[in-house]
Amino acid sequence: ELKKNKDLALFAIEQSWEALQFIDEELHDNLDVMTAAVSQKGEALRYASDRLRVNPTLVSQAANDGWEVVTEGNDVALQLRTQGITWAPRPVR
Repeated sequence: ELKKNKDLALFAIEQSWEALQFIDEELHDNLDVMTAAVSQKGEALRYASDRLRVNPTLVSQAANDGWEVVTEGNDVALQLRTQGITWAPRPVR
């Protein structure tokens, strides 16, 4: 199936990180795929698998774009830091 094709996913992500929402979830656990997306926009980290969401390289890339991973109890959220204000667009899966 096309949604599971890593090369096609990488090509789509090169066009826009938002292509993540259309690829197979298994690819959200692929470091190459997620690195390509997060390097464009830190917000892409919210699509990463639980394993990759805590990957130091990806977290650092997201932080450079103004995002950070925070935990509160058992909840994990990707938040945008802007001028001292924290905004969470939606919970991370």
